[in-house]
Amino acid sequence: MTRIATLGSSVRLIVFQFLMKSAQVPTIIPLKRTSDAPLTPTHGYGVEVFKSTSRLDIFPLTLGVARGIKYELVDVWSKPSEKNWNMSVVRFVFCHREHVDRDSLFPEFVAKKGEFEEVLIDLVSKNLWATQGHVNPYFENGTDTGDQVLMLGCAGRLPNDLVFSGGRDENNRGIGPKIKISSLSPSLHLNLSNEVVVFPASPASPPSST
Repeated sequence: MTRIATLGSSVRLIVFQFLMKSAQVPTIIPLKRTSDAPLTPTHGYGVEVFKSTSRLDIFPLTLGVARGIKYELVDVWSKPSEKNWNMSVVRFVFCHREHVDRDSLFPEFVAKKGEFEEVLIDLVSKNLWATQGHVNPYFENGTDTGDQVLMLGCAGRLPNDLVFSGGRDENNRGIGPKIKISSLSPSLHLNLSNEVVVFPASPASPPSST
């Protein structure tokens, strides 16, 4: 187990950002507003706290944040990727409740907030992601506030399908019972001390195919 961050009021935002095929973006996700959307700081990448790891299960962490009492979903949007127009960036922003300005939240967002949370849970429960983590400074009106943003960038979507727990033998026969790929993958969790921790993959050999 490796600790990558400790959450608290100084970690003002937690951002889950996904790069996915535009055709796979849930239809409920709104396009990013060009002028009046609440700003999410994107000043560089800050300090890398978690190297890009493929086939990562982020469901436990996401569930802990979305269902917990410390953070609240405050913004959701998608926009076409600037590098590949067949891909889109989808972002979910959680703010520490001490800093939430509810008067600035858009009414249409508030009305669908529960649905947005369910979409996020669905994305991370049904898929594994190549995920990289950074802690960025939080800027307000161009000034570094001293607070931080935990940014988790997720790409390389892999459906969390059933596979043989022992992979396949030389004759391509499945070994052992079928389990979810996430059972054999490293995972991110939120522990009782509000620490974001990484659990390594199962010692079993990663399966080669379903």
